[in-house]
Amino acid sequence: MVPGSDCRSAVAASTLHRPSLAPPIKFSSPTQILVKPGASHRPLCSDRGETTTMCCNSSDDRATRRPPCQRSETTTPSDADCIAAGFGPDGAPIVGSLPDRRQVARVELSNGNVIDFVAIQSDDAGHPEISVREMTAGHDASRLTVSRDPALSPLDLFRNLAPTLAVPTAIAAYAREGQEATDTVEAHDNPIEADLDELDLSLRPRGHTTSSGFPSPQYCKPGGTEAFYEQICASAVYPDNTWRWCDEEPIYSTKVRYTNGHRRRKSTAFTAACIGPGLTEHFYRSAGGGWKPCDSLWVPAGYTVYSTYHGTIKRDRKVLHRPISAGVDHYVRAATFIYNL
Repeated sequence: MVPGSDCRSAVAASTLHRPSLAPPIKFSSPTQILVKPGASHRPLCSDRGETTTMCCNSSDDRATRRPPCQRSETTTPSDADCIAAGFGPDGAPIVGSLPDRRQVARVELSNGNVIDFVAIQSDDAGHPEISVREMTAGHDASRLTVSRDPALSPLDLFRNLAPTLAVPTAIAAYAREGQEATDTVEAHDNPIEADLDELDLSLRPRGHTTSSGFPSPQYCKPGGTEAFYEQICASAVYPDNTWRWCDEEPIYSTKVRYTNGHRRRKSTAFTAACIGPGLTEHFYRSAGGGWKPCDSLWVPAGYTVYSTYHGTIKRDRKVLHRPISAGVDHYVRAATFIYNL
């Protein structure tokens, strides 16, 4: 199937099933070692579980510049239907399985957050690519700290957090022109402690109040929709080339955001899991047109997780957000940014 073609008949007739993916790397609790295994505009409409983005539409009108959404009562398959049948939301197949992944560094921040650097084997990049994740100690976006700055490369971030330590080789590969990382190590097996009070002020957490001046409510409590929008979406500053989506309303099934013909190197996801755990997956479009899984992470119930896949090749990219247990009262809130820097 080519991207953009009608997936309804394909879902009904195809015998293709989604490949069995390796289990996502789970965040352990902040006290445990993980075992290897330009502000946004509010969308013109959002949904509470219904699928307003149909899987057979391959255009990018799901971005914030889209026209007003119209509710649809057609039987067009949802994003979840297409994914279950082995297709992306645009009708392109999901190809292959998750690549080999290895955690090369874990940094435990003094505010309770955990930042993981995960090396991911790429099929055609000259070196492993990096996923950076930060998990909060709770549902307060102001606790998301240094990793949410899109201007920081994995090497910049690691050096800011651990300036005296050797740099993992997979991270050192992200050196910009003029940068050097001569003191390298394969990986740091033990967690690295970082005291936020000793970091540069530009890396300190954002304010602890909403624009209204009141304390930030948790995302899974009353007021969580507005808090997520203000703290995650409206406060995000990304390059002008960014495709962005804010899904601050509860997502009870599956939400997929992707580009088509707008190739970018990075995909960033913010996922808040409420009542039950959630799942975030990053994909890129392969040379054959299918969607290749490149990273998958589990979001514990009651936590917010930031994740950025730092690709080295410009590609169409896709991010999936969903609660792990669909059909019950579990839900997630999400924001997606796909960009170059």
